[in-house]
Amino acid sequence: MSRIPDHPTDPRPAVLSATVACLAAFGAAIVGSTGPVQRAPLLLAGIGSGLYACGIVLRRRRYRFVGRGATIVGPLVVGGALVGIIALSPPLPTMLPVIACGLGVAFLTAGLFPIVVRWARQCAVFGVVLLLGGVLANVVIAAPSIWRSATAATLVVLSWDAADRAVSVGRELGAGATTAPVEVVRTVPSVLVGGMAVVLTVGASRIPTAGGTVFGVLLVLVATVAFTLVLSHIPHTSES
Repeated sequence: MSRIPDHPTDPRPAVLSATVACLAAFGAAIVGSTGPVQRAPLLLAGIGSGLYACGIVLRRRRYRFVGRGATIVGPLVVGGALVGIIALSPPLPTMLPVIACGLGVAFLTAGLFPIVVRWARQCAVFGVVLLLGGVLANVVIAAPSIWRSATAATLVVLSWDAADRAVSVGRELGAGATTAPVEVVRTVPSVLVGGMAVVLTVGASRIPTAGGTVFGVLLVLVATVAFTLVLSHIPHTSES
């Protein structure tokens, strides 16, 4: 049962949902990538974003020296990874999705583990938009397998859903509340919806059709999952 303070004073995003959102975003970037030229910088960008997030958490728990170091090193690792892919000068269709996905994961992490709380939602949304753009660009250009494409697109939507939940729960309950039970209850249905969406999309892709593309199938998938998750948020919004 959640311990809810009478007057929440700290609207920081809830840590559990923020972590789920960042992991889903990183998973989307990796699953949607093709080849070591794309995966290597994305792995480094994910490691850098993770260092930054750990640094923020450590600073909140009074390990300020270690936390401050991690929040400095993390962005440097992300920047180094993205500069590295530019220095390698791969073809633009290979490089641009990597930059979009890497920046997307970084902005999402910065929004959910913020230094300035009032910019949390805007920063997180910007990160998700960049990530979605990078994933869809890779689908069109590199044409990964349908299950990889469907999984990556679904993980992007799940990262958006978890990010929105992290910000909303943080504002509703504050950092003084035990939010894990609330977050778990709201996360499980989203994961089930996403899993079913991937299964149905892969199944539908194996049905012979007269036309259509993987990109079109993915747009339908993203729209369907997003619509379902938005509907699932309506009762929570009306109750708050």
